[in-house]
Amino acid sequence: MLGWTVYGRQLLSECGPEKQFLLKTGQEEFEKLCSLDVLGLADKEARGESKLHEDFIQQLNKTPAGYYETKLLWKEDHVPLPANKNLSAARLVSTTRKLEKTGRLEEYHQIMQEQVAKGILEPVPNHPTGEVVHYIPHQAVIRENAATTKMRIVYDCSARANNQSPSLNDCLETRPPLQPLLFDTLLRNRMQRFCITGDIQKAFLQVRVHEQDRDAQRVLWYDNLADWKVTEYRFTRVIFGATSSPYILGATLQKHIKGYEEEFSATVQALMEDTYVDDIQGGGGKEEDAATFKEESINILSEGGFSLHKWHSNVEHLNSGDQACEEETYAKSLVGNKEAVKQKFLELNGTRKVTH
Repeated sequence: MLGWTVYGRQLLSECGPEKQFLLKTGQEEFEKLCSLDVLGLADKEARGESKLHEDFIQQLNKTPAGYYETKLLWKEDHVPLPANKNLSAARLVSTTRKLEKTGRLEEYHQIMQEQVAKGILEPVPNHPTGEVVHYIPHQAVIRENAATTKMRIVYDCSARANNQSPSLNDCLETRPPLQPLLFDTLLRNRMQRFCITGDIQKAFLQVRVHEQDRDAQRVLWYDNLADWKVTEYRFTRVIFGATSSPYILGATLQKHIKGYEEEFSATVQALMEDTYVDDIQGGGGKEEDAATFKEESINILSEGGFSLHKWHSNVEHLNSGDQACEEETYAKSLVGNKEAVKQKFLELNGTRKVTH
């Protein structure tokens, strides 16, 4: 690349031209080499990713109720996915025992029943509605120091029946989560005098899964804790822990937000550039800019089935009063460095002082 600067003059006349190419080649030939050996391959890969993204956006459907519905992102020619029912049943027994020992069984059951009541989980129909039937083990994650949600149910989409069998995640595409660089987001935040942040409430669970793929997201739990009858449920929403979930959420949000570009151009630009998983931010040089961002982003996202909460701003009356601003959501832990995420949007919880 640096030619004689590094190698010095070539003194061996017997060297053929093929041995001297990188020593005496001109800038034009070097750029051609790079375009063939590097840029061409990268461009081809980028075009492939772009085509996959276009295909996903085309199949993404907005229901009459205003929610988005998607199919799962299966890999082409993936290994047949086993049912995993025996594994899930065994894990159910061990999870139940642990919950009983810690006195958390009733709390766990209540969370499951709430998901059934909200339609996040539904009883399995008499006949499968898709080709793949798969059961996912689940367990509790306890965080005693959490401000609000001390127990979360985590679904193990990487569980395998044995070393030779694939997991659900092995059969799903892993695509970029479409998140902006956190450093860039922080810089844009620091450039604004007035700033506001909000959180998309249970963001993953607002995206519906097409009926033909719901049987691939079955789980086992009890109808009630009196008779311990095991009941089969299936997820109707994008599931926590699935490898393609961050991409699905990001692509869904982008498609929805872009539809409002002409009407709310400034807010749309902020949402497109600075939405990190389920966190949004906006603002400007005046207090009214932050207020406008809050109002418009609420309107935009509500029309896609997404609710915003946990508002924090250095404009006092725009704060929502949520006390859980320090709590890291499970959604953000899926896609990035936890320590970096905990420090995201520096001083956006109302501590930044503004001098008028």
